[in-house]
Amino acid sequence: MKFRIEQRTFEELLVNVAPAIPRRPPLPLLAAVEISAADTDRVTASVYDFEVAARASGTATAVVEAGSALVSGRLLAEVARLLPPTHPVEVFTDATDLHVGCEEIAFTLPLLPIDDYPALPPVPDVIGTVAGRELDDAVQAVTSAAGKDDTLPMLTGVKVEFHPSHLRLVATDRFRIGIRDVGWSPGARIAGEQQVHSVVVPAKALSEAVRTLQCAEINVAASSGDGVLGLRSEASHRTLRLMDQQFAPYDRHLIEDYSTSASVSTSELTTAVKRVALMATGHAQILLAVSDSSVELTAGGPTDGRARQMLPCSVSGEPTTVAFNAKFLIDALGASDSATTTIGLNGPTRAATFRPEPRTNTDRHILMPVRLPT
Repeated sequence: MKFRIEQRTFEELLVNVAPAIPRRPPLPLLAAVEISAADTDRVTASVYDFEVAARASGTATAVVEAGSALVSGRLLAEVARLLPPTHPVEVFTDATDLHVGCEEIAFTLPLLPIDDYPALPPVPDVIGTVAGRELDDAVQAVTSAAGKDDTLPMLTGVKVEFHPSHLRLVATDRFRIGIRDVGWSPGARIAGEQQVHSVVVPAKALSEAVRTLQCAEINVAASSGDGVLGLRSEASHRTLRLMDQQFAPYDRHLIEDYSTSASVSTSELTTAVKRVALMATGHAQILLAVSDSSVELTAGGPTDGRARQMLPCSVSGEPTTVAFNAKFLIDALGASDSATTTIGLNGPTRAATFRPEPRTNTDRHILMPVRLPT
């Protein structure tokens, strides 16, 4: 294999796939990147760890000899990053090494056994298109509610529902639920379906995938039986292995009736929670006391000190006091993309709902209270 390529193009290829390289691979070979050059002057970088496959392609200045090579992924990404952008990069292989350099700079990376590298999964058919920025915002909003404990894999995924008018993303760790709808342009197969299909994908992998793609439009690819979800941009794509887990039912939490509703500035409440949380002890509980026209935040105790802040808000219903985990409360507010958040409450022991205003869809963050201090 031998080709010439602009430094920025070469670096971009590796930047796109490097986040998918596992830091603790089950096999050392899975920390590698495969570089392929085709006679069409296309150069492709690929990584795969049996859970996530990443590919990125770019145009070479010239492909002298087509071929493929397997080398250390993170090392090659660092090499590409540190090469000067003023000269084309020369890349070629011999029997034992991959040579990368330009002008007076030369790197030699030992080749890894490419025949032992697993074949990447096939890319499924495209079923629709979604705005990249909107999908990224939605994924980051709901993944904060996904579980982080790998010993409970059923709680570490995001459920993706394919509706004719929108994608719905849902994540839960049992103590909270994040829900976000994203408009999309489905293909004919989805648009004509009466039944809503869904898949569950690892939350961390989905978050990294949409953040890395960073493009105006993302093609969503899926098909029955493949066991993967694909996300494509113009020059790169991700293939995520589906989770074979039953997602917890969440419909019963989509309620609209509350004994107390309070609408408050999202930014002011977020700042107040962070401020008051400095004095939170134990499980970092913060009390929200909602009255006629204000919400009072308190944290702390008689021996460790207290913090208190009042905020104006628009309230309907009866006064109530509810306690929340401070971090979960900050995550719930961070999931809102609106200046105003409405908190729906049904007493101190039932789930609370945080919704952006004005309400345009089912976007919400549902949060279980913690026990009020005695």
